[in-house]
Amino acid sequence: SVTALDNRVSCLSKAINCVGDAREDWEIFGELCMRLAGKESCPESAAILQEIRELVPMYEGVCFAGGGHGQICLKETFDIQPGQLQFTPVEEA
Repeated sequence: SVTALDNRVSCLSKAINCVGDAREDWEIFGELCMRLAGKESCPESAAILQEIRELVPMYEGVCFAGGGHGQICLKETFDIQPGQLQFTPVEEA
């Protein structure tokens, strides 16, 4: 998932199928889980989301509805006034 600056949480979708010997992200995380934590399998997404909710107060109450979109994380919205944000152009290296 990705949390945007306006506090929206969105799930990422698979962009392309694996090529050659490449593996799905969940397979890699599952192997890391097995190697680092000695677990046979990686927890289900719901269990991972629950752990995030417990450890990061900002995500309390977040749920992912169909379509991969989450609700606003923070209960307060940003109060941005005109001219408050400053954008800086980036030059190519």
